[in-house]
Amino acid sequence: MKIMIDTNIRPILRAALKAGVDVLVTGDKDFLESGVKIPRILTAADFINT
Repeated sequence: MKIMIDTNIRPILRAALKAGVDVLVTGDKDFLESGVKIPRILTAADFINT
């Protein structure tokens, strides 16, 4: 399945992948609804509660 990613968030996602992050913490709806599995994308509240 191909994931469609908004062109506005692609540079940030590429940077996160290049940096090798495990988790991307954001409140941005485009990230949260992107369906990306790696890195994990969490809200700040979800990050604190995990």
